[in-house]
Amino acid sequence: MLPVAAETRIVNAAAADDLDARIIAQLADDGRRSNRDVARALELPERSVGLRVRRLLASNDMRIVAIVDMLAAGFDCVANVGVQVSGRAPAAVAAELARFPQVLSVLLMSGTHPIEIVVAARDLAALGQFFERDLYSIAGVTEWSPSLRLRVLKVEAGLAPFTTTTHSSLGFPADSTLDATARGIIELLWAEPRATNQQIATRLGSSETTVRSRIADLRARGVLRITAVSNLRVGNGQAFAAVGIVVEPGRLDDVSRALDGFPEVRFAATVAGRCHVLTMLAAATPAQLAALAYDRLAGVPGVARVELAQALHFVKHDYRWSPAVAARAGAVPQRGPTATPHGR
Repeated sequence: MLPVAAETRIVNAAAADDLDARIIAQLADDGRRSNRDVARALELPERSVGLRVRRLLASNDMRIVAIVDMLAAGFDCVANVGVQVSGRAPAAVAAELARFPQVLSVLLMSGTHPIEIVVAARDLAALGQFFERDLYSIAGVTEWSPSLRLRVLKVEAGLAPFTTTTHSSLGFPADSTLDATARGIIELLWAEPRATNQQIATRLGSSETTVRSRIADLRARGVLRITAVSNLRVGNGQAFAAVGIVVEPGRLDDVSRALDGFPEVRFAATVAGRCHVLTMLAAATPAQLAALAYDRLAGVPGVARVELAQALHFVKHDYRWSPAVAARAGAVPQRGPTATPHGR
């Protein structure tokens, strides 16, 4: 661990954690914010901020990442898929699934399906091709249960698992609506999110003014976000689960609005598949997850039943891509398939 500056050594552990959290919050708002700007906002010495940022990065407690809206990039279809396995260890199957770039996330789970994956595709034809050609080509996969995302209701950034194994990463679709300059800027920010505009301009053979204006435009349109995320360490003081919610007829909008009042719900979307609403929850312990799902979420008016599957291990998680973020006043529908009134 890096040394802490002398001016911060007198701070006790609880206060130190609070200072780290305040620094992360500043960088979550803008991951390219300089140490000087963060120090000025928090009224701290710049050297102390710099040391803390380096420590947080070196200890893998925080990363600065560039996140792109999948819908804006051209991926119209995203599905969460539960995978059944027979005759082969789920971990071996999960490792093979992680090799596909369009598979953004691979989790080993408790519950009905030992593996849960997230797949992104340009359209329904590409998604179907993955299911028919790629998924069934993997030894040990016996069946799968997809949940096609229809409307993204809630996305809470700031928390993601930092997987250690390098896997194939998804690039832009060939027919992406983002032009070559935008894609080039984003790809460089993926590699180095805190690169200066001048450094990016030099690499692209462009001008600093052009890069600055293009980044500002991408951020203003919600295509790009450069932010700090904290490490989700499943099994090390943190627990994570997928919870499917079955909704009573005519109550989908009521339940969707209620989910906004649960800070533990990190993600929610209406889906066509195993349930009506799929959520992802984070808590300190499995017991807290169970209480949240079976007591609090199950008690929301309009919820017929809930099904919980706890994450045991993240094999892969590509946090560079984010679903289309829903506005607080109402969910933003994705292009392509649309939801019926009951999300079926």
